[in-house]
Formats: sequence, structure tokens, C-alpha cells
Amino acid sequence: MVEVSMNFDIFLFWYWLIVVWVLLVLSIIFFIIALIKKSRKLMGMSVALMLPHILLLLLTFQEIEPVLVYLFIAWFALQILMFIHLYKHRDTAKKS
Repeated sequence: MVEVSMNFDIFLFWYWLIVVWVLLVLSIIFFIIALIKKSRKLMGMSVALMLPHILLLLLTFQEIEPVLVYLFIAWFALQILMFIHLYKHRDTAKKS
């Protein structure tokens, strides 16, 4: 049982080190491009790239610094709010 726990810890280390930070950088890039182009699709991709972060935060909340947890949640909330804003803005622009 100890070996399984150790393997899971190693997996989490590499996941946080590589995958999470790469996805975070891609999410930020898609977010900036979506704001510049006012693209709902890119904003949706940015939100989708943040989902693994939020799910992992829910699983490993005790092992992460609270500041990082709040930053990730605030960033995710900002992305969702901007996605909703772009969605509403596109619909009103098409009607007029």
C-alpha cells in the first residue's frame, strides 16, 4: 500500500510540474487572444483548459498553498465571466 501511495505522489509531482503549468500558460494565451479577437470559441477553450486545474484543486486542496488555490479560482471565475460577457455581446450585436 505504501508503494501505491508513493507512486501516486510521484504522479502528482510530475502532473503539477509539467502538465498543469503548460495548460495554465495555454489557457492564458487563449484568454488574451480571445479578448483581442472577441472570440467565444477561444474563450471557451481557455475555460476548458482550466478545468483540470480546478478539478485537481478540489482533490488536493490541503497540499497546495492557499494563495495559489485562490488565484486559480479567481482566474477561472474571471474566464467564465468574460465568456458570458462575450456570449451576451455577440447575441446583442447580431440582433441590431
